[in-house]
Amino acid sequence: MSIHRLPPWLPLSLAGLSLVLLPAAYMAGWLGDLGQVKPALAAISREQQMAQWHQAHEPQEPPVSAPEAQAQWTDALVTLSWPKVSGATSYTIYRAASDQPLSQASPLAKISNRSYTDTTVAAGSGYTYWVAADNSAGQSAVSRAVAVHTYLTWAAVLKIGEGDARMGNATAWSTSAWGLITRQSAPAPMPIWNLGGTLMTPDRMASPSSTWFTKRGIRWRLGAARLSPEASGGVLRFTGSVSIPDLPVGQATSENLALWRQGSHWTSAVVESTLAPLPPNALILNQNGQAVGMTNAAGTLHP
Repeated sequence: MSIHRLPPWLPLSLAGLSLVLLPAAYMAGWLGDLGQVKPALAAISREQQMAQWHQAHEPQEPPVSAPEAQAQWTDALVTLSWPKVSGATSYTIYRAASDQPLSQASPLAKISNRSYTDTTVAAGSGYTYWVAADNSAGQSAVSRAVAVHTYLTWAAVLKIGEGDARMGNATAWSTSAWGLITRQSAPAPMPIWNLGGTLMTPDRMASPSSTWFTKRGIRWRLGAARLSPEASGGVLRFTGSVSIPDLPVGQATSENLALWRQGSHWTSAVVESTLAPLPPNALILNQNGQAVGMTNAAGTLHP
C-alpha cells in the first residue's frame, strides 16, 4: 500500500491564502455594518446641527424696541398697525376704556402679523390701546398709548343735528315813507343752532332792499324773544337773550353730514369733502356729531 504525500509547498500556500482572505472577509463585514450605521450617524449629525442652529438663533432677550402703533377707526371698528420690530415673532394687543390706565387693560389678542382690527367696539365710545412685541425670551415694553373715539352712526349724528335745532320765525315787512301803509308776510320758520355759543342759521331769506318811498326788512324771533341778525359770508349770526342747546364745534372728518330744512321736512346727505359745492343752506356735522360750520346759498362752508 502506497501513501501519497502532499507536496511540501501546499500547506504553506493554504496558510498564506488564509492570511490574505481573512482580512478581506473582515473588511467586507465591516463595510456592511458601516452601510447600516452611516444613516444613523447622519441622522444624529443632522439633529446636532439643528440643535446648534436653534441655539445660535434662539433669542437671548426680549425685543428691545416697543412698537410704534397708530390707529384708524369708524363707528364699528378700530384698526391698529405698526412697523416690524426687530427680534419680534408675535405681538400682543392690550385695550382699556378711555379713562383707564395700562394697569387696568386686558390682553385683546396675540398675533404674528403687524395689523389688527378690533370689531368689538361700540359707536361713539372711547378706547385706549397698547401694543407689545414678543419672542420666546419675553416681551418688550408696550407702545405709547393710542387713544381713539369711535365715530357715531349717521343716524345718531342726524338726531343730534335735528334735536339741537330751534325753529325761529323770519317775518318780512315793509312800510311806506310816511308810515301810512305797513305790510307783513307770514312768518317763515327757520332752524337756528347754537354753534359753540354763537346763534346761527343759513341765510335763506335775503333782506329786501329799501327805496326812498318804502322801507323794508326782516324781523327774527325765537318764541317771544327778538333776535338781531348780522350777515356774514351768506349765513346769519344772532344776538339776543335766548337759550338754545350748545352744539359742540369740531373739525371736519373724512366724511360729514349735511343737514338742512326743506319746507317742513329735514333733509340730509353724507358728503366726502368740505369743499364747495356742498348742499346749500345746510348745517355740516362731522362723524363725532360736532358742528363744522354752515353753507351759504352757493354751497360754500363758513365756520
